[in-house]
Amino acid sequence: MISANKKLTFDIAIPVLNEEVHLKEQITRLVEYYNSNLNNAYNAIFTVTIADNGSTDKTQAIAKELANKYYGTVC
Repeated sequence: MISANKKLTFDIAIPVLNEEVHLKEQITRLVEYYNSNLNNAYNAIFTVTIADNGSTDKTQAIAKELANKYYGTVC
């Protein structure tokens, strides 16, 4: 059983390489799942790290856009 004053912490690292086509949709789905399942049930802290492995497409720009959109909103 989880103590009332302790929160669960979820840290997820997602390695990406040239994922401009899928990244936005996948991160959005992950955040929606967290908000509707884990956050409501456990009031947990949730962190996603997108680790760009040298993309040559728009992956890095999309990751920054997502970081700005979701920073501080799902914790």
